Amino acid sequence: MSENENDLKEWLKGNQSVKLSVQGFSDDDPEEEIVGTENVSLDDSDSLNLQIQLKYPLPQATNNDLIFIDGTSRYRVIGSFKANNVLVPIVFGNIIAGAMRLDAGNKTLRPLKVKILKVVLFPKKTIEDYQSAIIPLPPNIPIIEDNSSTKFMNFSNNLVDTFIRISDISYTLGENESGQHRQLIYREDLISSGKIRQVARNRVKELMRVLELSLLYELRQLYKDSLILMDGPIGPLIKYAGLVDIYLREVVRLRDNDSNNIEKAYDLLHNVIGVVKKVVKVPVSLIDAISSGNLPKIYRWNKVIDDGIDAEGKEDSYLTSYILSAFLKLREELQNENFPAFSNLSGLIRVDIPLASIIDKSEWISFFSYTQIKDSDDKGNIILTDYGRQKIYDLVVKGGKKLEELLNIVYSFKYPIPSSSPYRNLVELYPIKEVEDWMKSHLMSKYEMASYVYS
Repeated sequence: MSENENDLKEWLKGNQSVKLSVQGFSDDDPEEEIVGTENVSLDDSDSLNLQIQLKYPLPQATNNDLIFIDGTSRYRVIGSFKANNVLVPIVFGNIIAGAMRLDAGNKTLRPLKVKILKVVLFPKKTIEDYQSAIIPLPPNIPIIEDNSSTKFMNFSNNLVDTFIRISDISYTLGENESGQHRQLIYREDLISSGKIRQVARNRVKELMRVLELSLLYELRQLYKDSLILMDGPIGPLIKYAGLVDIYLREVVRLRDNDSNNIEKAYDLLHNVIGVVKKVVKVPVSLIDAISSGNLPKIYRWNKVIDDGIDAEGKEDSYLTSYILSAFLKLREELQNENFPAFSNLSGLIRVDIPLASIIDKSEWISFFSYTQIKDSDDKGNIILTDYGRQKIYDLVVKGGKKLEELLNIVYSFKYPIPSSSPYRNLVELYPIKEVEDWMKSHLMSKYEMASYVYS
């Protein structure tokens, strides 16, 4: 146990306003099963009509090492904070992001890095305002939302990095363009235990994304030529770039003539793809592609998904305009073998590929030299012009061979089939399942979390 972790436990036990419970309330850890889908009204004019041929096995092995990143988390209410006789839930979260490396030569999957976050979450600032008194905290434990605090970067040779933190869920994790946090929990919300647990649960999910992005950023510095495959979408990660490194704060917006950040954006997104096994939004025009067997079908990512609807602290992320989404079926031949999976969309996955992963840096920089590529809408949001969309299409056509190569790398992992639930074995890559199992071996059980303070 680290000294900081012991300080956190002693603070929880020694604070007279904190009432601890070994019973607790936790998430249900639901298994990802059949996913309900929602149609997105896009027509073929929103798609990028490219002919991509999927091959199994790969005609030739990739020369680069592959790195797989995944994250997992668990949370539990471990007690309550008594503020003027109002009991406010205190939530403990255990969040893990890890990576394994598949060597190009011997095809051995090796553990590479694990980041473990143990965090106590409660609405500190709102409680302080309500009771007109400051809550003293252990001096050596940073508050994640404090702009001056360090996040989760640690360029060490350790296999496992552990971080002990406190999260103030009174306001958003991310900042808006003016550098401000938006308040989430108000004075009148303190009696609503359900809302506080919901905000804490959302914060745990966001922190897992930040932890995954920090791991991606760290490994990118060490393995510049390796292809990194993330479990999940790329777009939602990007808005947290400023939380990982202060020098990346402006990367998500890419202002005009900002050559420094344009290059940083390329370095961040180059050779990175996301594999989404839980597809929720499906373009209407995909029905024709499925019926004709014309998959994969490719769209721009932010035409398919708007992550900002339920995101806790949405940052303007113009950078997501340059992510492509390819829909394909990984193991279509097994679809009829799985009794629970009887939907036409069963086995559908989405592969998110940044434009920076299929073009050269010089082409990326040249693209942003065109002032006609973007404009502002009625609300002041930056949007792509028709000219900008056409330029993206031209670049995608030019990088079509690289795009096909990346999709075939994903497709090459259709076998072996991971040992999983009937639905997940249609959509999950075997190496990512291995990373997930490795992460779960580090995850605290519900019972360990319930007795965390006393362990």
